[in-house]
Amino acid sequence: MIKVSKTKNPSFEKNVPKEFSEAIHSLMNINVNEKIILKEIAPPIRISPYSLAVEATIENKSNIDLTLGNFVVIYKPNDAPQWGSPFRIITHIASPLENEIAGEEMFRHHVWNKFCQSIIKAPSFNINGTVTTSVNEYFDTNDILENNLNNMPQTTQDSSFDLRASWSAKSSNIKPHFMAWIESFINLTNTEMLF
Repeated sequence: MIKVSKTKNPSFEKNVPKEFSEAIHSLMNINVNEKIILKEIAPPIRISPYSLAVEATIENKSNIDLTLGNFVVIYKPNDAPQWGSPFRIITHIASPLENEIAGEEMFRHHVWNKFCQSIIKAPSFNINGTVTTSVNEYFDTNDILENNLNNMPQTTQDSSFDLRASWSAKSSNIKPHFMAWIESFINLTNTEMLF
């Protein structure tokens, strides 16, 4: 359940535009899957003083690999013609992967398509973004020093993907966008569902 603070966020000052206030109220008291931990975080007020940010996390059983997502609502009533709407939603989802999946040639396309399948369920348009996969290889200096430098040292790897996207909302009712985003967040953290 999201509990929006009215004291820490400068968006809740007396002169908040009615349309942005409606957007914030549409996000109050939303229930989601109990495995998802939601909390309000500091929004990017440099883009607009009227913004709200929510962080979602899912921990795996080992509590080591953490899946993280951010959902940010930005309101710019008179200064964002390129958005086509006063509301723009920005998201970031990062999740660990199996190394074999990260190497799949079409994986990034699958991630983007799966994301869009959820987001288009909300009244949204002008959706764009990026998907990045990375493989980290860890080296132990002691292995190199103890062995002949011509030999390949033993290494370990881990992989992850990073999705960054934004889209415009057609109205101040942001709840359908948040629920569509939660659906995409759940689907993207279960990489078996991508294929």
